[in-house]
Amino acid sequence: MILHSVAPLSMLLPEQEQPPLETLPAGGALLEGRRTPEGFLVSRLISTNPADYLSARYMPGSLCPLAAAEEALNGPDAPPTVLGPF
Repeated sequence: MILHSVAPLSMLLPEQEQPPLETLPAGGALLEGRRTPEGFLVSRLISTNPADYLSARYMPGSLCPLAAAEEALNGPDAPPTVLGPF
């Protein structure tokens, strides 16, 4: 459906509140995404290694188990590269 209007889009459609983005270390790279009940939903990869962008586990839209994400954020004994294969 196409909507033609002179009114700003923000007046016509309510904005949906999104949870804040979080950044997790993952094997020398950084994953940016959101927590969901199923796990950590990856929305962006930040890395200087071109091979990281070919990995399916870092692909935007992939889910990391929430336990690994929790350990990466809050683990007292967690090294900086705690997000492993998922």
